[in-house]
Amino acid sequence: MRIGVIGGGRMGAGIAQVFLGIGAEVVLVEAGAAAATVAGERVRAGLAKAAERGSLTEPVEADRFVVSAKLGGAGDARRLLGLALRSFGLAMDFIFVPHIVLRR
Repeated sequence: MRIGVIGGGRMGAGIAQVFLGIGAEVVLVEAGAAAATVAGERVRAGLAKAAERGSLTEPVEADRFVVSAKLGGAGDARRLLGLALRSFGLAMDFIFVPHIVLRR
């Protein structure tokens, strides 16, 4: 399963972490390089804590998690959603945008 998550704040990072934990491939998109770096670190830290607690059943391979700033600079939510749909197309099973979930 491939998951696209737009925004790596607490909610987006949590969504990414859950799907990585069950074996999905996740692409997390942020609005710029600095935000993408922070979002990636947030997800990786959460996965490390889950592993320490023993709640992560298998390790997350690096190639299943991609953080991108590709959609950076989008002006509003409607434009961001359009860019996300064109970028991800039908390659994703789900695309998560705050308060919106698109299913293929």
